[in-house]
Amino acid sequence: LFKLKNKRKGLTISFFVYLLFIINHTFSQNIDAYDLLITEIMSDPKPVVGLSEDEFIEVYNNSITSINLSEITIQIGAKLFVPESFLLKPDSFIVFWDNNIPTLKNGGDSIKITCKNNTIHRVDYTPSLHNSSYKSSGGWSLELIDFKKPCLTKNNWSSSVNNTGGTPGSLNSITAELNP
Repeated sequence: LFKLKNKRKGLTISFFVYLLFIINHTFSQNIDAYDLLITEIMSDPKPVVGLSEDEFIEVYNNSITSINLSEITIQIGAKLFVPESFLLKPDSFIVFWDNNIPTLKNGGDSIKITCKNNTIHRVDYTPSLHNSSYKSSGGWSLELIDFKKPCLTKNNWSSSVNNTGGTPGSLNSITAELNP
């Protein structure tokens, strides 16, 4: 915002500039590939290890600006979900729980975040991404290991090692920098 010496005109111009700033940052975002990442998936919460008996998808804001989630679409298989309006701050997580998202298939599926028909991030998950057959039978989430290489699928997803079975809304229990 800026101020002019003429207080009446300055107030009008300051308000107009402020309004343009709000409109630009709230309604017309440019969300690029990998600005939002799918970072954790709980497709089979049974048997319960320590978390609630709910499926969930965790999304991370990997950009340097807040993102209004009402501008994105999350596609699970063929079903679409548009989140409510919420500004997700940079370097933060949001968890979409069972009652807000289409059912996640235990045997695997595709999860895709899009904005204006552009793919932001996509994950094709299967139980084989778990690092043990015990954890693949339920109760443990899949976690993205290296946020800097989100397009890698093989060896970039693994079962949570947290004793509750997952880390929804928090930093993943497994983090590492992977070599492609």
